[in-house]
Amino acid sequence: MDCVFCRIVSGELRGYKVYEDEQFFAFLDINPIRPGHILVIPKTHCVNIFDTPEVFSERYYSVVQKLSRSVSNAMLADGINVFQLNGSAAGQIVLHSHIHIVPRHKDDGASLSHDNRMKLEDAELKSICSRIIEHI
Repeated sequence: MDCVFCRIVSGELRGYKVYEDEQFFAFLDINPIRPGHILVIPKTHCVNIFDTPEVFSERYYSVVQKLSRSVSNAMLADGINVFQLNGSAAGQIVLHSHIHIVPRHKDDGASLSHDNRMKLEDAELKSICSRIIEHI
């Protein structure tokens, strides 16, 4: 399969996994808006909110809520952005349903634009991943 997220779930591509259960998988965004930015995805391939089976809806939000708390605590955040992009016109780049969780700090100046993404080193990504996992 050529879906990068499906390849991360299968282990074919490396991802910084912070959470996994029978239906969902969460991992660090490697080009984050802010350190600790994670993506929560259904393990079953679906393109966006319109394609995501309704049976996942309640559990999806529950997982996002749990992980939002973890990210907030791990990153000592003042707030959290939770959002989903659906379709290329809305800015969706990877065509696999995913919800972003982004920790925010007062006056961090971060934009939600793809143009202002950070590049973090492997060691920092591993450290952040471990901190989030400790707070689950």
